[in-house]
Amino acid sequence: MADDYVRRTAITRLEVTDEQRDLLEDTISEWKRGCQLATDMAWGKYNAKSDVQPLAYDDVREHTDLGSQHAILVTHQAAQAITGCIERKAKDKKVSKPTFTAPTV
Repeated sequence: MADDYVRRTAITRLEVTDEQRDLLEDTISEWKRGCQLATDMAWGKYNAKSDVQPLAYDDVREHTDLGSQHAILVTHQAAQAITGCIERKAKDKKVSKPTFTAPTV
């Protein structure tokens, strides 16, 4: 039965007002700042979500305009980025501390 299941990806575009666009861009900017803050705090120390979250959550909330759930998710994304670096290093590839510059969440 699972073999009959077909997956499709639909690409959609948001249709937002100028005000909504500004709010979305502000949220993305805060998200990147939060990810960078959490990564800076955890780099070289922790990579597990359960370690990064208690380490960086309060600072992310204090230094960004992100709400509670976004602050948690930011710490998780930072942990994933650090884990990716550790995995690359284990394969003898060059790594450096992640930087969050892409305009995505």
